[in-house]
Formats: sequence, C-alpha cells, structure tokens
Amino acid sequence: MKRLKTIVAAAFALLVCSGAASAGGRLKVYTDLSDFSYLAEQIGKDKVSSENFVAPYQNPHFQEPKPSFIMKLSKADVFIEAGLELTKAWLQPIVEQSRNRDIVPGGKRHFYAYPGIDIIDVPDRKLTRFEGDVHPAGNPHYNYDPQAMLRVSVNIKDALAEADPANAAYYSANQAAWAAGYEKALARWRDAMAPWKGAKVVIYHSSLRYFAQRYGLDETGTVEPKPGVTPSGQYLSDLTEKMKAQGCRVILYDPWDAKKFVETLARNTGAVAVDISPAVGSPKTVASIEQRWDYTVGQVLEAFRKAGYGAAGGAAK
Repeated sequence: MKRLKTIVAAAFALLVCSGAASAGGRLKVYTDLSDFSYLAEQIGKDKVSSENFVAPYQNPHFQEPKPSFIMKLSKADVFIEAGLELTKAWLQPIVEQSRNRDIVPGGKRHFYAYPGIDIIDVPDRKLTRFEGDVHPAGNPHYNYDPQAMLRVSVNIKDALAEADPANAAYYSANQAAWAAGYEKALARWRDAMAPWKGAKVVIYHSSLRYFAQRYGLDETGTVEPKPGVTPSGQYLSDLTEKMKAQGCRVILYDPWDAKKFVETLARNTGAVAVDISPAVGSPKTVASIEQRWDYTVGQVLEAFRKAGYGAAGGAAK
C-alpha cells in the first residue's frame, strides 16, 4: 500500500508539471498486453497511437506499475485489457487512481479483449486460496491460442469504432485486411503442427495449455503442481517418473519461468526444454503476432525433432 501511495503521488506531480504528450489528434489507446497494442496499431493505423503497459518479457501477473502509467491513463481515449483477472491485481488500482471515469470497468471507453473466445479451465466449484493462482472466470491466457487472436482483432476493431464512430468503416477495412493475411498464417501453422498431433509435452504454467490444445498436443503434466505454486522435490520426482513412463521428452515454458526446475526435469528425463514467445516483443526480434507464432511453432517443431519424436502421435523413438 505504501508503494502504491508513492506511485500515485509521483503520478500526480507529473500531471501537474506536464500535460500528456500530444498524439497529434489520434485516438490514444492503452492496453495491458503488447499483442493487443500491436493489433490496435494494425487496425487503427494513422488514426491511433497505442501503447502497452506489460513488458513482453515479464510475467503479466506481476508487472511493476510506474507513476507514468497513471498519468497516461488519465488522458486515455480507449483502454483495452485481457480481463479474467490476468492483470487485475496491479492494474485495477492504477486505473482507478487515474481518475478517468471512462476507462474504469463499466466505463464507456473500457473494453475487454476476450468476448467471443472459448475460455478453458473454468472452475466448476468454489475456489479456495489453497488451489494456487486459479482464476474464477477461467484461464486468462487466451492470447496463447493463435486462433483466438482473430476474435481479439474483431473486439479491438469494435472498441475503436465505438470510441471513434466517424472512422468505423476505416477500422473495419483495416481489420478485414489484417485478418485475411492472418488466416493464411493460421493455415500454415495448422499444416506444420498437424503431423505432430498427440505429441506429449509438459508445460510449465497453464498459459501454454491454450497452445497445446489448439494443436492437439498431449499434456503429460505441468511443472507447477498448481498455477503459480512452486514445485516441491517430491512433485518433480513424481513428474519425472510420469514423463519416463509416458515417453514425454519435451518441456515448454515461458522466458520468466524458473529455469532451475525445467533444467532438473530435462536432466533427469533427457527431455528437450524450449522457451516460446509469450507476446509481441519477446524475444526482441518478434515484432508482430505473425512473427510470434512463426517463432513459437518453429521452436516447438525443432524440440520435437531433437527429442526424437516421430510425426503422427509424437512417440519417442
């Protein structure tokens, strides 16, 4: 709380001493994730300026808020977030402190990116704090599903059109053009992954479940016993035996995950561990959503080959 008060005080000083930077008359769009900011740029083009708050190489659950975030949000025309409590813990307080009523949840310029997407891992019971970082409305990492980004692009187009109806046709045309190209990329990734349907993988966090399910990969287990919970030695030992028994020799993880656990599993099972691109901008060479999935699919296919998997089920040789 003391840290948040310090951030708010610093932000207020910035607001007093300097106005928000001019966007040249363009719609000022802020997002939590870089994937959404990228889409806003593709759809809005010269009509918008877009910026994301979550650094693409950092876990979105634990972003460190900055005083400048509050200053920027105070002048935002549109705010788009993942929702499903992905960034709520640190983001909601600064949204409220921005005193921009239009961008708070329920405000006329606040939008979620997930409507129309099939959300997985929706709990069928009341949750307790002992179940780890499980979200009441389901798994919030839907941007790990390449197919879902088509629907996200429609939602962002609708958000821009609602905030700026005079340019609604312009946004619709740009979204349609982007989607046409993206659908060709989806077909390419689908064809590349199809022979490996049923390949066994361990994922670090439940975020990667969207990717695994999209391409029919067989999830042997997770490095985390529960979302956000550090694995014990006994848990890793049990997972090691399960991987050996099932012939699972590939581990997928995000760049910020604890590599010591990944390395332990890989060493004890002979598995190939590979980090994927969690968002546009990570690694730095990934400058678009298309490049994000080109990189990730390439990494995964290379891991399958190194692990000695054969196509059509991914059984290890």
